[in-house]
Parts: sequence; structure tokens; C-alpha cells
Amino acid sequence: MMYTHRNYFARALLDHPNNILDSPFARSFLACFSCATNILKLTRENFRRDPEMTVRCWPVWEHSIAATVGTQLHS
Repeated sequence: MMYTHRNYFARALLDHPNNILDSPFARSFLACFSCATNILKLTRENFRRDPEMTVRCWPVWEHSIAATVGTQLHS
């Protein structure tokens, strides 16, 4: 879902940088941001439970990096 909304996430940031929630793309922004934070929470939890397996699973890190970029663009 994060990848589905990422274009609209970017449009919300570009069109309304001071108040993203005024953008017509605010729902997509919130959906993308919510998915990104959930991915990061799940990665942290998986790493806590089984660090060896989490380190070897590259898709986890691929999505975690994309989620980190998405959450940091907001800041």
C-alpha cells in the first residue's frame, strides 16, 4: 500500500509543504506515512525476535529503507 500511494504522497509534499493536510492528496499522504511507520515497527519487532533471520532477509531491509525515506521526507 505504501508503494501505491507514494506518488500522491510526493504530490502532497510538493504542493502543500507548509500544511500537507490541506492537500487534496492528504489521505494518500496519511496512508503512505502510516504504512511506512508500520513497516518500521514490524522490522524492529522481527529483529528483536530473530536477528539472524532478519539480517539475511533482504526484502525486509529494502522496504525498511523505503519506509525510512518516506517518514523522513515529512520532517
